[in-house]
Amino acid sequence: MWEIVKTKLLEYIKSLECYHELKYLPRRSGIYFVFDDKDDLVYIGKAVDCYKRWKGHQLKQAFTEEGWRLYFQQGKSEGYHKLEAEEGAYILVFQPYVNKSVKVAL
Repeated sequence: MWEIVKTKLLEYIKSLECYHELKYLPRRSGIYFVFDDKDDLVYIGKAVDCYKRWKGHQLKQAFTEEGWRLYFQQGKSEGYHKLEAEEGAYILVFQPYVNKSVKVAL
């Protein structure tokens, strides 16, 4: 059952807007999902401004050189705490190897 849920969530994530170049990232708040060139989900994060967040991100070099891609889920109007909770839930489900700690806002 759990694998079915993860599969459906991955289908949803991959239906989101996809970015292959940093210069096109949105200047909006939301949750982003980073896949490597092997199609593995390696990182999940949140940002108030996705473009600004990635300008100085520790994974920027890998993203630009290795053919990684980023899927973006625009944030809802509920605010930053909602983004934190959603990000934490996604991290708990997928446990991407680059995410070192989980912060869930309750």
